[in-house]
Amino acid sequence: MSFLNKKDLCARWNISYTTLEKWTDAGLIKPIRPGESYYSLAAIEASEMAGLDLEAIRPLKLKRLERENETLKGQLGAARAVIAQMQSLATGHLFSGDDNKCVNAQIGDTYER
Repeated sequence: MSFLNKKDLCARWNISYTTLEKWTDAGLIKPIRPGESYYSLAAIEASEMAGLDLEAIRPLKLKRLERENETLKGQLGAARAVIAQMQSLATGHLFSGDDNKCVNAQIGDTYER
């Protein structure tokens, strides 16, 4: 069985030693045994052939995606607030189907639809 040490794997994937450590700690790549500094070449090649997307797990890309996610969460919260406000306003107007008039329940006004 062939092995790659951390230095060789970093060179193969063009990543830093720190990045490899982070990926190992996160369980994205596993050494032959916990705490070891060697990785199975067969497992590395299998990961590469299976389409291991190294770009998807690069730290800077992860940070950018996390920021985008937070921005989207904020936009979703704002959209939900607008929808709730619109629902509140809509429930304040009650339409009468018989006479085609609308009664504003908040102020008691009536007008034609």
